[in-house]
Amino acid sequence: MSSRVFKYSALFLVFALLGYPLLYYAYKFGTPEFGGLDVYSYLKLYTNWDFAAVDAPFNQRLVSTYLTYLLHSTGLHYSTETAIAGLGLDPSVYFAALLVNFAAVVATCIVIFRIVERFVNATPLFAFTAGLIYLLGFGTIFFQVSALTDALSVLLLAGAFYFYLARSLWLLPVFLLAIFQREYIFIVFGGMAAFHWLFVKSERRYFLQVLLASMFCFAVYLVLRKTLFHTPRYDHQLSIGDFLGNLSIAVKYMKGYFSQTFLIQNLLLIYVILCLYKYFSKMPCNRQNLLLSLFLLGEIVVISFLSRLGNNTGRYFYMTAPIIIYFIAVEAWPLLQKKSNTN
Repeated sequence: MSSRVFKYSALFLVFALLGYPLLYYAYKFGTPEFGGLDVYSYLKLYTNWDFAAVDAPFNQRLVSTYLTYLLHSTGLHYSTETAIAGLGLDPSVYFAALLVNFAAVVATCIVIFRIVERFVNATPLFAFTAGLIYLLGFGTIFFQVSALTDALSVLLLAGAFYFYLARSLWLLPVFLLAIFQREYIFIVFGGMAAFHWLFVKSERRYFLQVLLASMFCFAVYLVLRKTLFHTPRYDHQLSIGDFLGNLSIAVKYMKGYFSQTFLIQNLLLIYVILCLYKYFSKMPCNRQNLLLSLFLLGEIVVISFLSRLGNNTGRYFYMTAPIIIYFIAVEAWPLLQKKSNTN
């Protein structure tokens, strides 16, 4: 037990030291003006956790915002000149949000390390590299190490994915937290469980359980959003009557949506290129994983069009980074083993 604590504590320290420049840059030179305006929707949650004064769905991102609120309440702050001066943001609140998200990013690196180490049966060095890939991912740099709430959402998704691969119902407590953090997690796992239930012959009972749990938790989220957390401003995201209108708006700006979505998916591009390399080299490739990744991408594209999420599509899909990195590891590890055996 003590050796395991030392191992993961050391990993946390190493990942934190490697990622520290991202934190410093985000605090010193980062600004929410480009792609991070949602920060202003979270300010009342960060400062006094007053979710009644915040529009839905932002008022349901309660887990990470509460952690930011607690950290800000301690008075911990690094005072220096920053790029957010004059933007209406309290630097101490901004710092607290960044620090919480950075800690979540580092923790996600460790979960990815453990996923690859256990389920790919890879060496610690290879598993560490997988965590490092997430740390250096496009979305991590621009969306996770920020004052938004995405980083903890990805951590929850990574934890749920670990239990999903283990076929464990410990996934359910993570789902309960996700109700108050990010509903997209249920869309991902609902789609993934349905996909596996249809195409995987074994363990179908578990996949059905996850599918039903995803549907139930998403339904709870919807009920809460329509009642306790209801505000009318973003009702168009859930209104079936508005879907056609939203779709026509999305079609009008489709070129911009697609460029914003695909240009930031460096992890998905790495995965697709790796699969193409193996295909043309006559090597076996897990086509089911490739189809699943494309299915998840298509899922969020359709949802974005219907709910008018705009160019946030790529940002949302990047939350599946732990899954994509696992798929990359599944394909890359046999290649490295083959090369090692050849040498």
